[in-house]
Amino acid sequence: MYYGATVDVGDVLLEHNIMCLDVRTENFNQIKFPEGRSSANYHMVTYEGRLALVETLNFPSIDIWILTNGDRHEWTHDCFDLPLSEMDPIRCKEPRFCGVSNAGELVFAPWVLSESFYILYFDPRRNSIREVSFEGIVGDEF
Repeated sequence: MYYGATVDVGDVLLEHNIMCLDVRTENFNQIKFPEGRSSANYHMVTYEGRLALVETLNFPSIDIWILTNGDRHEWTHDCFDLPLSEMDPIRCKEPRFCGVSNAGELVFAPWVLSESFYILYFDPRRNSIREVSFEGIVGDEF
């Protein structure tokens, strides 16, 4: 289990790390963020069975850091540009990152949901995007 933590390293200094709890052994470990990165503006997710940090500050460019070795604090980095140019601009109007699907797609939805809206699924392996339209929401029920 992974979670973000702020660790007191003395003299009023704080360090942002990722904590890892191995539930089998009940041991805690600290994992450092990728070099030059901190805890701000990242989403911690499971991506292809590994811990990943997803940054969407420069949308439609997406940065993903994947933890390859927690003991040595080793990360790999990938950067993707969502292929939004062929889509209707209304459908892809700066959606927010919501998570990762079981198929490894990055999921994006609008900040505000209305009667009808689109959810975008981006597959980084294929560099493809698909959209799902939700229509006809009535009242508070989806």
